[in-house]
Amino acid sequence: MGALRAPPPADPAAHHRDRDQHRAGRGRYRLHGVRERASILTILLGPATVALALPLHRQASHVKEAAPMVLGAVLVGAFFSIISGYWVTLWLGGSTELAASMAPKSATTPIAMALAEQIGGLAPLAVLFVMVAGLAGAVIGPKILDLVRVTDPRARGLAMGVASHGVGTSRAFQEGQTQGAFSGLAMGLTGLTVSLIITWLVP
Repeated sequence: MGALRAPPPADPAAHHRDRDQHRAGRGRYRLHGVRERASILTILLGPATVALALPLHRQASHVKEAAPMVLGAVLVGAFFSIISGYWVTLWLGGSTELAASMAPKSATTPIAMALAEQIGGLAPLAVLFVMVAGLAGAVIGPKILDLVRVTDPRARGLAMGVASHGVGTSRAFQEGQTQGAFSGLAMGLTGLTVSLIITWLVP
């Protein structure tokens, strides 16, 4: 019988490659799961968005009168939302990936996922930040508006729609049809504006 031979030494580089591939595979699986759930949300958001057209149509005369205020609020809100999400995160020591995931937080979920990936962020994190922004705005938003004595229903609706999109719009409708209509309009315009300017504000 020949002498037993020791097995060849393991290749550390190959071990690290296998581990990284395994992690990447798990990451892609999780991202795929998030996208599947987001697609379900997108399907459900379709009828909800169409339903917003009715109160908006009823408030058409008020919307025309307040067009400059609507455009100004959306532009300013979208600008500062991206700035606060991206640059403040970096200033506080966060990574560029984290900052890019937070930047589109004022857009709706499908838009935020696409934009986050486009500028170097992670879609699952973007979904999380969108949810946090929506819930926080719906819970705290009306109290802050009361605190600073914002009583105009149009202004209250715009603020809720710009800051907290769908969840904020749902909360705005609890205050009144005017608040809800302006919030729904602001939600749609904010998503469009964020999509157009985010690449200018995020390197």
